[in-house]
Amino acid sequence: MKNILSTLLPVTAGLALLAACGPTAAPTTPTVTPAPGLGALYAITFQGVTDKAPTVRASSVGQHLGTQGLVAGPATLTVSSAPIATSAFTDPATRTRHIQATFQVTNTTAATLDNLVFLPTVTTDTDADPGNNGAPPTITGTPFQSVQYFDGSDAAARATTLAPERARILNAATGTSSDDPGSNPFLTGLDATGITPTPPAGLSAAVQNQGWQVSPSLAPGQSTTVTFSVSEQGIDLSNPKANPYNFTLLVTAAQDDPSTAASGTAVNPGSIRGTLNDSAVYGGSLRLVNGVSLPRSQFGAQTVIGTAGAVNLPVTDVPPSADLTLAVPPAGDPCKYSGTVSDSRALFALYAGLLASSADGDPVATVQETIVSHAKVNGAIVARVYNPGRETLVLQAKVSCSNRPLTTDYDLHLKPGWNAIEISGTNQAQVMKDLDPLARSVLTLTRRPPGVTATLTDNSTITLHPGERVTRNARFLQVGAYSGTVTLGTNVPGVTVEPSTITLGRLGTQALSTPITFIAAPDAPAHTWYTFTDALTVSDTGGTVLGSTPINVDLSVPGVYATLNTSDLMLPQGGTTTVYVTLYGTHGQNGPVIVSLSGLPRGVTATPQTVQVSGPPGNALASLQVTATADAPTGPSTITLQTDRPNSASSFTTATLVVTSSNP
Repeated sequence: MKNILSTLLPVTAGLALLAACGPTAAPTTPTVTPAPGLGALYAITFQGVTDKAPTVRASSVGQHLGTQGLVAGPATLTVSSAPIATSAFTDPATRTRHIQATFQVTNTTAATLDNLVFLPTVTTDTDADPGNNGAPPTITGTPFQSVQYFDGSDAAARATTLAPERARILNAATGTSSDDPGSNPFLTGLDATGITPTPPAGLSAAVQNQGWQVSPSLAPGQSTTVTFSVSEQGIDLSNPKANPYNFTLLVTAAQDDPSTAASGTAVNPGSIRGTLNDSAVYGGSLRLVNGVSLPRSQFGAQTVIGTAGAVNLPVTDVPPSADLTLAVPPAGDPCKYSGTVSDSRALFALYAGLLASSADGDPVATVQETIVSHAKVNGAIVARVYNPGRETLVLQAKVSCSNRPLTTDYDLHLKPGWNAIEISGTNQAQVMKDLDPLARSVLTLTRRPPGVTATLTDNSTITLHPGERVTRNARFLQVGAYSGTVTLGTNVPGVTVEPSTITLGRLGTQALSTPITFIAAPDAPAHTWYTFTDALTVSDTGGTVLGSTPINVDLSVPGVYATLNTSDLMLPQGGTTTVYVTLYGTHGQNGPVIVSLSGLPRGVTATPQTVQVSGPPGNALASLQVTATADAPTGPSTITLQTDRPNSASSFTTATLVVTSSNP
């Protein structure tokens, strides 16, 4: 993280402090008005850390000049003095106690604070005269001061067993602990050169190159939280009084320096470098694609994003042939070119976008390498172009198309291998130029529109009967770092999903994989999977669809295959005849089926019959008595077989009934 943390932030503590508790006097830290200007320190005082509920307070640490009072400088950051929450637990397997406290942080300025972090801070007595010190120095080489045992005696020798860390959570089932994915990231390897906090009188101060990230961006008036966590290592499990009981941690607030961020990084054709200021992608991946709108490239160039957002993506491999395209259109194409082209059959592969994902694979953002210095066209970005040829490809031409609004202006000299170029314009009118040797760039991240996608680990057809349930494992991806409660459903009539809602927290705080159950209602209608329109839908609480995933649902309703045993039926006036129907059970049918006829002419009746049908295998036979009155009109009619269960017969369900005269 080069030259990123070079702006210090003064901090203003809330007025109310938690009352100290414990059998001895608590260590004290002077609470004074911070000096004007930047570089104020903040003291986080932990008391009773071996208790179940330690007491924690926050206070600003100012500079004392004798008894002279100081006027507070403009407050840019307010941190609550009382924590929102505290916790402490012991991991017996590692003999480590984890203590943490969460405070509210508010930006009280009119400007956005970028990449806000709290850095542990070491203070030193500059003249070895404790009489003129405004506060006790931290214990040599550590950001901790006033380390005490339970009885109030000095425990400075144990300061090296204390270490700042990311907040941890305890697995009650296993008794082990792990990083809390919902807590503030603890960034390491920061470039904190040039940061010199303003210490209390008589002391010097230096920050460590690590700390808690509060927020990538904190707007004016916006509040968020920071969880300070400390591990106490090598504790005595049998004698808690032998472990540190009270201590104070010093921290300094800092943010990105806007003046240095704008200078960017020198562009290297063989690598993409920079910093992404969005903690949602820290530890995730960055992949090079042809463009962020419709990424279709097969190139596998990608890298892991650092825990502080640092990026160094090598662009050295040869791209696949599938990514190569003609630099200019061939003869006969609707698109034509004019100008100078050294090889009209030359191919190249162009990549102008990056896709950033979280550590869990959530598609969080798109990224472009924006030119911030020496751009030939305002708003231009850097693209990587691969020339597979052996000679420099000269493109000083304009391409325009007659069948669509598309133009491309080239002014390029592409050496064999990888090149970095400048590209600007739109998808309809592009300008590509040689990159200025002095050009510098920054990585510009844009969150994707919030949404949620779901994938099933088993994509086979979901086969259901009315009232049945089928469970599949689903993985949910939070597009654009979306969070909130979402509703699950399908577009298949009669099929719902359980659970009907899930809550997606901040990235990393929600299990991304969970079983979901597809449920067919008792009266769900039959549905065939080969409609190819079935979908699992994810919607917000207002009903707006956030994403959908194709599924195949086959909903089979128990029914019959029923056919008439005749296609022609003669019935004299005043007579009776029998119509036979053969029935086979389908899709688990096992029960009574009512068989009847429809379309009977006036004066003709047929008595419905109930038969027991099960199968397959097996069949049933129904016999319907059809009777005509003496005055029934003569002539033909079309009658139709009816059942009260779905009938899958595709033919032999109709017959011609002819009523004949009873007179010879």
